[in-house]
Amino acid sequence: LDGSSDDELAKIVNSDYKCWFMSTDRSSQPEGLGAQIAWRAHMLSPLRYAKMCNCNPSDLVSIWPTLDLVASIRKQQTFMKDVCSCSSSGEMDTGTAIPKYIEFLQQVALGDHAEIEPASATIDFVWHVHLQSPQRYGPDCLAIAGRIIDHKF
Repeated sequence: LDGSSDDELAKIVNSDYKCWFMSTDRSSQPEGLGAQIAWRAHMLSPLRYAKMCNCNPSDLVSIWPTLDLVASIRKQQTFMKDVCSCSSSGEMDTGTAIPKYIEFLQQVALGDHAEIEPASATIDFVWHVHLQSPQRYGPDCLAIAGRIIDHKF
């Protein structure tokens, strides 16, 4: 990604990924690394992703321009660099990551805010991994927090 311009990413998002997403069969993953990255960045906004997956295909044409996946991809790129830095320096506490993540979701459930920042890079990393599985993320959030927690992206 470092070698790709925003224009190059936009071409991938608006051709390969858009073509796959607009298809009625999203049972398989998109082909190509660029489309895969766009898909995974898209899933980091679970409420928007679910809304787009469930809307009428003709409505997608008007919704698509509001989706800034290039910015989401760049944020994810920065996030992953930070995670790699924390991991290599030993700052990632993976032994307690999942219990702390569950506690984070429970704290969100007690508040009235829709988007908050997690307390650590470890918790945020677990959150990102969880978001990559929408079939599990939705039901897990409902069970733990009583609602879907949208990621600030």
